[in-house]
Amino acid sequence: MKAKIRDTEIYFDIDGCGLAVEEQGIREKPVAFIIHGGPGVDHTSYKPCFSPLSHHLQMVYFDHRGQGRSARGLKETYTLENRSVEC
Repeated sequence: MKAKIRDTEIYFDIDGCGLAVEEQGIREKPVAFIIHGGPGVDHTSYKPCFSPLSHHLQMVYFDHRGQGRSARGLKETYTLENRSVEC
């Protein structure tokens, strides 16, 4: 999936449901954002390791701008002010 964030499109993938059905009712699972390392890589190398945690967490993987399946955009926009995800 892709999301339009500022001036680019960021690719993201989600493992696991956001809700869990339990005897007491439905509860919301915690969300974990999996952020890949430096330039030239994407999120796919993390999936085999982290996907088993999707039974307990909702896992959100994303590719930084210009990496993996995210849009490339102008190199001048690769700044800390334009980081992919805002906290």
